[in-house]
Amino acid sequence: MRKNILITGFMSLLLLSAIFSTQTVQTVCNPIKTEDQLEWPMFRHDLRHTGYTDDLGPNNNQTRWKYSTRWADVISSPAVVGNRVYVGSWDDNLYCFDVFTGRVVWKYATGGWIESSPAVADGRVYVGSWDNRLYCLNASNGDLIWNYTTGDKVVSSPAVSEGRVYVGSKDSFVYCLNASTGKLIWNYTTGLFVKSSPAVAYGSVYISSADDYLYCLDAYNGSQKWNYTPPFGQVVIGENFYSSPTVVNGKVYIGSWSKYMYCLDAYNGSPIWNFTAGDWIESSPAVADGKVYVGSWNNNFYCLNASTGTLIWNYTTGDSVDSSPAVAGGMVYVGSEDKNVYCFNASTGDLIWKYETDGAVDSSPAVAEGAVYIGNDDGYVYCFGFKFLNVFSVLWGVETYYVETFSNSTVAEFNFNQEEMQISFNANSSTPSFCNVTIPKQLLNATQNDWLIRVDNETISYEVTENGTHSFLYFTYYEGTHIVEIVGTWVVSDFPLSMTVPLLLIVTLIAVALAKRMRGSARGFSM
Repeated sequence: MRKNILITGFMSLLLLSAIFSTQTVQTVCNPIKTEDQLEWPMFRHDLRHTGYTDDLGPNNNQTRWKYSTRWADVISSPAVVGNRVYVGSWDDNLYCFDVFTGRVVWKYATGGWIESSPAVADGRVYVGSWDNRLYCLNASNGDLIWNYTTGDKVVSSPAVSEGRVYVGSKDSFVYCLNASTGKLIWNYTTGLFVKSSPAVAYGSVYISSADDYLYCLDAYNGSQKWNYTPPFGQVVIGENFYSSPTVVNGKVYIGSWSKYMYCLDAYNGSPIWNFTAGDWIESSPAVADGKVYVGSWNNNFYCLNASTGTLIWNYTTGDSVDSSPAVAGGMVYVGSEDKNVYCFNASTGDLIWKYETDGAVDSSPAVAEGAVYIGNDDGYVYCFGFKFLNVFSVLWGVETYYVETFSNSTVAEFNFNQEEMQISFNANSSTPSFCNVTIPKQLLNATQNDWLIRVDNETISYEVTENGTHSFLYFTYYEGTHIVEIVGTWVVSDFPLSMTVPLLLIVTLIAVALAKRMRGSARGFSM
């Protein structure tokens, strides 16, 4: 019997060893997004309304998808968070789309047109409507959490900061609400309707009103810190400020219907410089890399020096530019009433691409997931850009590891070679290309300077960052078809670590059974 138990235990170990040493590799090219990727969660990207992201935008006008809201204008600007695109329409609905396919995940019908741009924070979507309400919805399924009724239309786009929602209304009030409950915390009365959207910085809320004033309010209690109105001769009575402010490096930038672009001190409102455009400025400025980008009703799109206001370059479109620009990856994107979406070189103003739609482009672009998302007066929501993200799964024993590539190349033929301690794939592109590869450290790892990357057997330079669980490798290469190899210095073992405890438990049970049997045999022998 003892011999049988030993044989059984030995065979169990052999069986377990055979199961877990027979490794399989599966590759799946699915568009799966991880939490640490870049997003565009609100109007103008962030609380300061910079209109800038570290993400990479497309360098051509390839259309990934578009969706029709049945000819209802889409003036609202998209927010992009967690594989979802949120945008309002004049068909009264707030839409939630799949970021990669444009499939409608859900939509919520309000009681009026939605011109307000949604803000997404903490699993909730906040948006205003022409039915006088500000809505808070569940970002996953569109269920109503709460709504708050103001005295007039809410076309202002909300900003969510530290558990509070700030928004303007055409009833002339600026509101601060509890983001969780929708209860009023404070409101501030301006002299006329508020179409502008609030920026939040330095403990202050910056927002303009049609009463010709730009206001700086205390974010905590709503008290006024300062206000600014242009000097006599620069004011269009009752229509001066439709633009929304941008706050960067202690300065506030805002356009006006008096044809001026203003730069003010963010702490006291004192003027620093102004720039005269040829017509009204309703576009809200983007500020990035020491430059200010803004459109005008004189058909021009301007790039100004952020410190001095001097003109760097301008581009003349075929109609007014009300859309507010987005800056990403050395490019700037904006729409025009001439029905085109434009992409310029952010430094030189050279046209990189444009795309003609069937309607005026009043919506402002959002850049995320390597794509540009924008609404249109033709009733469509457009997504331009490559399908940059690929996710490959490596099934090793009972563990599944996910390797991501983010590239403007077409990535295929992915392979993981445990013996060579390397990952390889083919990359094909007609333009100079980049690739960012995210690798789980439990699958393949190296110290920051010990990675080896080869393109067509030639070693290339790379940049590497890491966190506690993943390494992020960035490199570039020329156009063409290439074989890319990434070699580490440590690789997952033949035997998965996650099976160590279960295996030890099985071996222990066998040993216990054997011991009991031996003790029983010993007692029988002694009798």
